Amino acid sequence: MALTGLLQRLNSMGYKNWIKAGHCLLLLKGSLQEFVVSEMKSFHRELRSKIPAALQNSSCQCKATGKTVIKCRNDLMHSSDMSVSANWLNDFGNKLQNLIAEFKHVPKIKDESGKILQVLSSDWFVEDCDRYETDGLPSREETTSLSVYEVEKQLIQQLLEETYFQIEDKNTWTQQDNDTLQTIKKFLSDNEDLHSDFKADIVRFESLYSHLTFAEGCSL
Repeated sequence: MALTGLLQRLNSMGYKNWIKAGHCLLLLKGSLQEFVVSEMKSFHRELRSKIPAALQNSSCQCKATGKTVIKCRNDLMHSSDMSVSANWLNDFGNKLQNLIAEFKHVPKIKDESGKILQVLSSDWFVEDCDRYETDGLPSREETTSLSVYEVEKQLIQQLLEETYFQIEDKNTWTQQDNDTLQTIKKFLSDNEDLHSDFKADIVRFESLYSHLTFAEGCSL
């Protein structure tokens, strides 16, 4: 069921582009995560060395919560229809390569940059429902349809969380929020293999809706 559903969804070029872009972001995150943590620790050590001794034992209260970094999220996680154009993907690819160039000194990004380029330039295609081919993904990673399916689920989960936190932060349910959620609900309803995985998330939205101020005429 999961494989068949994935194959059908990848027939949509816009959706395929959305998955490819999201896959690249996950690869980028994995390649930079250790570097960012290391840089943060170095920054904190330097900062602590410059503050009064009386504050040396104070706990650091820096928290990278979703709300404080939400402005840094990209358009990909704001696309409720989960579709981006070829032009958008090309522009995204250029920006991604510029960013990678800025961090070329990071060992892991050197390894991942090749994979990112392959994902962006490849065309995922399907031979049949028993065999799934992903042109452009390294064979040594033994990439299968299941791994692409897991990437897909991670991106949908992020989209749901992004939408939820945005609505929660406003403390108001608007018609636009309603339209966004209805689009996502229809997508999940049309794809049974995904519906059960995100049923709890939809219930969470319904619970949030019941506690918020909402515009007249908005209803789930």
